[in-house]
Amino acid sequence: MHGSLRTLSDRVPARGSVKMMVRCIELDRSCADLCSFAVREMARSSQFAKRVCQLCAEVCDACGEECAKHKMDHCQECAEACRTCAEACREMAGAASSPSAATDLPLHPSRA
Repeated sequence: MHGSLRTLSDRVPARGSVKMMVRCIELDRSCADLCSFAVREMARSSQFAKRVCQLCAEVCDACGEECAKHKMDHCQECAEACRTCAEACREMAGAASSPSAATDLPLHPSRA
């Protein structure tokens, strides 16, 4: 997913609508970077993977909300991708049923 966000955020400046899209572009890039980081943390079974996934879900939610404000097709596609990613991240973090569960996450999966 993060590759799609980078591609989408890179398209906007070429269309000349940078000012109205600044927040969207910033969130796209933050979301893409964090998604990539979350994948790497999960792949190496990092003790921080669950918490990184929770943060990733929060950033994806924010990005999706911002992208949904813009009528362009690529923004709507990005908003949907962000919502899907946020849901998957919450599931990975074990917090799908409770937004407050992020504070209860163990430091290491083996200590769960």
